Amino acid sequence: MKGLIRVNNDQQNFNDTTDLLVYGHEGWLEFPHTHGHAGEKAEVFLKWGHNMQPDGLCRKEDLKAWVVDPEGRMNELNIEDGSPDYYALSFVPETEWFYQVTVLLEAYYSIDIEGKFLRGSRREWPGAVDSICYTHIYRTVVPVGHGLTGNIRQSGFIMELGPKEWQAWRTGDDLELKVTLNKEVMVGQEVIENRQGPDENRSSVAITDGNGIAVVKLTEPGKYMFLVRTSFPDRVTGSHEKREVTGTVTLLVTK
Repeated sequence: MKGLIRVNNDQQNFNDTTDLLVYGHEGWLEFPHTHGHAGEKAEVFLKWGHNMQPDGLCRKEDLKAWVVDPEGRMNELNIEDGSPDYYALSFVPETEWFYQVTVLLEAYYSIDIEGKFLRGSRREWPGAVDSICYTHIYRTVVPVGHGLTGNIRQSGFIMELGPKEWQAWRTGDDLELKVTLNKEVMVGQEVIENRQGPDENRSSVAITDGNGIAVVKLTEPGKYMFLVRTSFPDRVTGSHEKREVTGTVTLLVTK
């Protein structure tokens, strides 16, 4: 494991573990209910760590958040301090149907000749051996109304990870997750499944087929997070040479 040099470490009122994204930390969104109601505030919590194990928080200034309404309109959300362990995002849905909350994290790190990570792009570290843009997309679906089923529209981010269709997820259901990158399906892509059940946390892996679909059997109730990572050359002069993209999507499964 390469070392990491922390820079610009100001005093924080939370455990700032943003830099650990270079070792695999990510965020995820939790909507703690099966559905919301039109005209009532819906609140979503952004947590940070690895495989649904919280570990401090990422820096708020690296984040942007939106809610996508049923018509596909994007409205930016404020990211509020909730506690040392999560941020809170809220909105009031006007109508019934599916709303999507998405958070984007984008951060740059460079690697020096000794293999240590430096916070910042090639603009800050022109002599770096390599510079990487880390792009994270965290997503959850908020059904507004009872017993909704239907298609989930794509929201236009570099990576789309989520159910093809939505239903009230229950134990024993087969969930079809579609994964795209730059609007192209990802074939043979590893999708990591993490679930917080009543007794313990578990993890498993599914692989997408030729249509970019991974089928997952929902074997027990609890909170589920699905995670995809990929990287590719993405040379931007004076900025970076590589992009690493991480996507997460969450849902709640009942008995």
